[in-house]
Amino acid sequence: MNIEIPLEEVVKQVVKELGAVYKYSPDEYITGLELANRLNLNHKSYKSTITRWKDPRKHNPPLVYYKTGKEHSYKWSDVMEFIDKHLRVD
Repeated sequence: MNIEIPLEEVVKQVVKELGAVYKYSPDEYITGLELANRLNLNHKSYKSTITRWKDPRKHNPPLVYYKTGKEHSYKWSDVMEFIDKHLRVD
């Protein structure tokens, strides 16, 4: 049985799937809590997880962060690069 799917439906499905992956701007700066939300990290221990990622003895290169006062912020593209290099399982 041959089922034809209209091209418009295929394009809609592809855009929907890609939208979930690329819904954040790569140049966006986010807080540690927002990073935990986006990566579904445990909200009770996300600070220690992110601290480990920033440790150059454990990850080479470590997760890059920007300090503004007492707060640390993270550039989304840097986070994705770190994840691709250190945490991605294929």
